[in-house]
Amino acid sequence: MKNWILGVVLCSFLCSGLSAQNQRMQGSPTPQQRAERMAETMLQELKLSDQQFQQVKQLLLENAEMRQEAIQQGRQAMEARRQAATAQEEKITSTLTEEQRLLWEAWKEKRRSEDAGGGNRRFPKNRGPRGER
Repeated sequence: MKNWILGVVLCSFLCSGLSAQNQRMQGSPTPQQRAERMAETMLQELKLSDQQFQQVKQLLLENAEMRQEAIQQGRQAMEARRQAATAQEEKITSTLTEEQRLLWEAWKEKRRSEDAGGGNRRFPKNRGPRGER
């Protein structure tokens, strides 16, 4: 009997875990969907009137649209910075001699490996902003 109960409990945990994973795999809701869900929650929890619900929903939707636009602008700005960095890289490389280019590439690789290893150029490993150990 204990094994049967243990099996049922284990199965229910597995099923709930798979259900949660399935919901995550379906993708996150849009900002508008989140705003609508928040407005519905506020309607239930705060017992909003119909007029309050409409006002709150409109405010949440406007805010969601502004956040989405800011995110999109941030992506565009990031892409612009990436393109500017690439152009700068090409210009620098074109001004260097072959020997300097090799040194430049080695220096960049060293910096990348330091960054990947958790290195911090401003505050080297085991040192704070004032150089304490």
